[in-house]
Amino acid sequence: MIAHPEYIALAGSIACTCAGQILMKGAQRQPSRYPLNNLLHPLMILGLASMFMVTILSTYVLGKIELRTYTAWSSLNYPFTVLLAGAIYKEVVGRNILAGVTLVSLGVLIFSL
Repeated sequence: MIAHPEYIALAGSIACTCAGQILMKGAQRQPSRYPLNNLLHPLMILGLASMFMVTILSTYVLGKIELRTYTAWSSLNYPFTVLLAGAIYKEVVGRNILAGVTLVSLGVLIFSL
């Protein structure tokens, strides 16, 4: 039996958040003139499904751990998403972006403690 399943669900929530944002960004790389086509793009549907999983996992996790702990750990979403977008979509991740992500993550972390 798993000792702390809430932390596995928390890691899943973080992973699904990053995946959902990356998938939805991929759907918008070549947007259609028609908004409905953008919404029905397969990557958009997968991204939205991933974000739905975030809702389910987060609801479970928030019932088991403190909000401040959840918030501190969820601040990992920011750097992971930026680094993944840089790796997958060959986006330039310069000093300014890294500094901004670092400041946001540190701010969330400090606020949560």
